[in-house]
Amino acid sequence: MVDPIMIFGSILFAILFAFLMLVFFTTIIAFFKKEEYPDFEPYVSVIVPCYNEEKNIKRCLESVFASDYPKEKLEVVVVDDGSTDQTRKIIREMQVKYPQIHLIHGNHEGKSVSLNLGAKNSRYEILFCIDADTFIHQDSLKKLVRPLKLEEVGATNGSCIAENTNSLISIFQRIEYHYNNLIRRSFSVLFKNGIWFFGAFACYKKEVLKKIGYFKQDTMTEDMDTAMEIYQAGYRTVNVSDALGYTKVPHSLSHFYKQRSRWWIGALQTLKKNKALFSKRSSPSILFLFVSQYWWSLYAFLSFPIIVYQI
Repeated sequence: MVDPIMIFGSILFAILFAFLMLVFFTTIIAFFKKEEYPDFEPYVSVIVPCYNEEKNIKRCLESVFASDYPKEKLEVVVVDDGSTDQTRKIIREMQVKYPQIHLIHGNHEGKSVSLNLGAKNSRYEILFCIDADTFIHQDSLKKLVRPLKLEEVGATNGSCIAENTNSLISIFQRIEYHYNNLIRRSFSVLFKNGIWFFGAFACYKKEVLKKIGYFKQDTMTEDMDTAMEIYQAGYRTVNVSDALGYTKVPHSLSHFYKQRSRWWIGALQTLKKNKALFSKRSSPSILFLFVSQYWWSLYAFLSFPIIVYQI
């Protein structure tokens, strides 16, 4: 007698295999392609939103000033979102060493508000936004800026790497981040448009952000939402794979669950909000973003009971 649950499980895993093979062949083909960008060193405003980041803010800012980007072309706008620890004190101490740092006081209204506050109080047309718990490689900023010389490019971001490996779950995330970076690089190179835009460190054209109404506040993933609105406005987002940034990742199961719940809900909010992009006229990268997000959401709910049933 044929078991319908086993048949359904076989179909589900066959789809999974086909999905992974698509990713595999995309990665292989993209391996033989490379994008070159012209030299471009405009003035850049660095935006750093932070809240209770006394353990991280100094290293973040030090990495910006340690970059090989011309220091005379940088200003750093740090938006403190109402910290209750020593974050502001550390920033003021760093202002003595780095007079390019400007401190703005926020009212604990969230990251999107802080980013918008920093962007609107910046002087330059290229914005580099970086999370306070992230630090960049020496040549990352220079590499991120170059694609923005192209008129059709509205934003860029690099390869985000999990820095801490002090627990099993953080080690798993480092492997996951490398996997995601590989896919993001492949789709960006092959289809000329990025997917899974990570806002931990990214460059934007200020005029493009103005056009879309700056960073979004109505979803839980403002970086993904903003990137999709940039695409809707007629611009490309580009992944610069050799621009490296290192970020702190959750080291406990509770923090990991909290982060991923926010990412999952925020991604679904963003896709629903930008559902008009899901059409045959969209870039394959955008279509893949929709399909993969809905597929993994469905697979997560259906696979576990089937596996338990098989056991």
